[in-house]
Order: sequence, then structure tokens, then C-alpha cells
Amino acid sequence: MSSKIFSYIATGKPIVHIYYAEDDVNVAYLKHYPLALCLHAKEGSLGLNSQLLALWFVWSLGKTVPWSSVAEEFKEMLPEHVAHRLIKEADYRA
Repeated sequence: MSSKIFSYIATGKPIVHIYYAEDDVNVAYLKHYPLALCLHAKEGSLGLNSQLLALWFVWSLGKTVPWSSVAEEFKEMLPEHVAHRLIKEADYRA
């Protein structure tokens, strides 16, 4: 997973994600983010992707997601969760 995906989501701003692999794990998170557009860069999709991107730009202009909504939907990106997970992993390795 991209180490930046949660920081992008945390901004509350629109996100465009262009992916190549069918099993891109970022797509699983971004499909829950209301201002994300995920475009598969497969052969033959340029025309449709261009149309979707243009429409999405107009639709998403000026929209944001409040931090409270982001924090509720993506609890795994909160500092408390990450710190707890790091402690669990450190205990496991010890």
C-alpha cells in the first residue's frame, strides 16, 4: 500500500488514483472515500477515463470531507490506532 494514501485521505480533498494492477490495495480504501476517483489504466480505457475525469473535476470542485467524517470512516489511519499497532508488533517480535 502507498504510504501516502492515508495522508491524502486525511486532507479531505478530492483524490484521483490511476492504477494498473487489478489487486491495487489502495482502491479498496479509496472506494470508501466519497471524493475519490479510481481509474484503471488498462488498454482501451483512455476515452472513457478522460470523460470520467472531466466530469469528476467539475463535480468535485470545491468539495471537501470534514475531518470528523474521515476519522470515523478510516479509524485505522488515526495516530492512536497506528501507535497501538506498532506496540503490538513490537511486543510480538520481543
